[in-house]
Amino acid sequence: MKRDTIFKKIRELIIRERWEYDFVIKESTSLQDDLKIYGDDATDFLTKFCEEFNCKPKDFKFDDYFAPEPSWTDLFRKKKKYKSFTVLDLIKAAEKGTLT
Repeated sequence: MKRDTIFKKIRELIIRERWEYDFVIKESTSLQDDLKIYGDDATDFLTKFCEEFNCKPKDFKFDDYFAPEPSWTDLFRKKKKYKSFTVLDLIKAAEKGTLT
């Protein structure tokens, strides 16, 4: 499958599973920072992504990329810095067949 076809299918998945955003979804769009996908929603979304693109999660370290659901206890926790995970990372995962 060509990269532009994969991108189009990922964009369709995002809109179907989340919603239509009021900005253009690009390869550089961050799932957590721009699309506000984190916690259980990120788990659900990545599960559906892996099913749709026949991708294996392999050794993906979810907690490195996605914050948990927000809670009032966040006021007392030290802020953790998360690695960026973008639409381009999803494209690469679909091309390789593994989420890394």
